[in-house]
Amino acid sequence: MEERNSFLDYLLFTVESEEIVREYINDGEMFAIYSKEKTAGVVLFTFHPNGIVEFKNIALSEEYRGNGLGKLVVKEAFHL
Repeated sequence: MEERNSFLDYLLFTVESEEIVREYINDGEMFAIYSKEKTAGVVLFTFHPNGIVEFKNIALSEEYRGNGLGKLVVKEAFHL
């Protein structure tokens, strides 16, 4: 649980309310996004009945935005 909280700042890039993020931060599967061995961001998936997977949140540090990394993560997620 503590490890997930270390990604809170990333998740707050996309959601304005820390309270909202704290409601779901411990749900589903969370993955760090790396670029050249540096943490670039985080992605969180939640799982629902009937095989539905929700792409709950994806966030990248500002320095990694705009270069296609987020698109690559989404594309790869659909292939898993």
